[in-house]
Amino acid sequence: MILPQLGPHAQAKPSVKTTVVVLYVLLLIGTPAALFTYFYQAWRRVGTVPNKTVYFIWVGLENVAAVAVLALMAYPVVAFAVARLR
Repeated sequence: MILPQLGPHAQAKPSVKTTVVVLYVLLLIGTPAALFTYFYQAWRRVGTVPNKTVYFIWVGLENVAAVAVLALMAYPVVAFAVARLR
């Protein structure tokens, strides 16, 4: 079973901790790379779409949302690092 036993001194198994960290790091690396590729292609299409103004606004809003998601993903990493360095 992956979940630890309930109790005041319960701790996760080291293999579970390692797996979670590896998956989170892959997510932190893969997400910006995928978003960069997506937005690079989207901004190159601005000149070819028929309704440029709406497309420009939409891609701009997507950029803002993507930056917010990346910030939310990075927050736990920064909070953990700050807590460890104190």
